[in-house]
Amino acid sequence: MALSIGRHCARSRSLLRRLYSSSPDAAPDLPALQMPAFDHVPRPYAGPSAEEVLEKRRKFMNPAMFLYYKKPLNIVEGKMQYLYDESGKRYLDAFAGIVTVSVGHCHPE
Repeated sequence: MALSIGRHCARSRSLLRRLYSSSPDAAPDLPALQMPAFDHVPRPYAGPSAEEVLEKRRKFMNPAMFLYYKKPLNIVEGKMQYLYDESGKRYLDAFAGIVTVSVGHCHPE
């Protein structure tokens, strides 16, 4: 009984290896992916700078509320899947919330 189960498992492993082979010959030729057009220009930022925000944070917040980085980003705007800092630099939002993942920031619809 145990011998027949072992043979069956060995055959199953062999079959799985053939089915899920990673040989380059098995990969179909797919066209290169293109990024969708995105021409949003962020509005000029007139609020406090990142340094001012960090200084106020140090002054008024409990030290138990600490940051894991020395120079945090000052995110001032979001559009679709992108975030912008105070200088207008664009970042891909890889840590979006549950709605942002499916819809984006400020979705037009």
